[in-house]
Amino acid sequence: LLPLALGNRLTDAVNVGLSYGGRSWRTKLQGTAEQGNTLMFAPLERRYSLELGGAYLVAPRLSVTGGVRYRLAPETATLLDPNRDDQAVFLGTNLAF
Repeated sequence: LLPLALGNRLTDAVNVGLSYGGRSWRTKLQGTAEQGNTLMFAPLERRYSLELGGAYLVAPRLSVTGGVRYRLAPETATLLDPNRDDQAVFLGTNLAF
């Protein structure tokens, strides 16, 4: 468990990941579980996320990356804590000099 101090908030997080790759590609699966509370005696809030990504080597110094991320946060959001579900799709490149 990794305690993180975010303002007046204490958060514990666990990250578990698995990665596999070949000569010109790689893939990654990562899961995260967090729990924390904003006040000392408030109930714990739990959040979970799952990310799947990959990369393909196009040229010796250029690769294309991409993936999807899903985050589940069952509590309602506030202005100070944007605790809500979100999904993301990301694409990018990696250039080595």
